[in-house]
Parts: sequence; structure tokens; C-alpha cells
Amino acid sequence: MKNHLIKLVLLNILIAIVLYFIFLYSAFLSGFGSNSSYLYKEERMFIGFVILHFLLNLFLLYKYNRLNGIYTSVSIILIAIYYLVQAWQFGYFI
Repeated sequence: MKNHLIKLVLLNILIAIVLYFIFLYSAFLSGFGSNSSYLYKEERMFIGFVILHFLLNLFLLYKYNRLNGIYTSVSIILIAIYYLVQAWQFGYFI
């Protein structure tokens, strides 16, 4: 069980890093960084990426038959901490 949990954590970190770079690239291409009036659109896109990560995580848990309380709660806490740190870094709480 511990091996599967470590693999799940590493997989979630990998997914988060990939989605982070996709978010930065798509925000750059959309021009959200050029004007501060687009901040609400950037925040909406960030929330969309967070929801996408939760859905990808639930799909992977279901696919590998790990959809139970322990794996779900650990992955949700990990994802929430990661994206709260990212939101704080981007200044969405100000």
C-alpha cells in the first residue's frame, strides 16, 4: 500500500507540474499577462486547471482501482496544498 501511495503522490506532482507549465504557456498566449484588467480571466482559467487536475486524479484513481478513502483524501490534500501555494505565488489572495 505504501508503494502505491508514493506512486500516486509522485504522479500527482508530475501532473501538477505539467498543468502548471501549460497554464503559464496558455496564459501567455492569451495575453493575460499584458494587462491587469485580465486578472479575473486568468483566475478563472487557474480554477479550471485545478478542477481539471482533480478530475484527472479521480480518473486515475478509478482506473487503477484505488478509489477509496485513503488514496482519495491524500491526493485531494496534496492537490489542494499545491494549488494554494501556486495561488499565493501568483497573488490571487491579494
